[in-house]
Amino acid sequence: ALPTDRRPADVERLARARGIVDYVASLTDAQAFALSEAISGRADRLWALGQRL
Repeated sequence: ALPTDRRPADVERLARARGIVDYVASLTDAQAFALSEAISGRADRLWALGQRL
């Protein structure tokens, strides 16, 4: 349970962060590597990277 002094914006931020952590934790090693390459700006390989996700 969250402390009662949390603002709605704090709760939303925590929920968003939890969703991101859950998503990243569900990736295989190959998917995580492909996502890392995509985020780092490997525009020349976006189609190939997208197929691995």
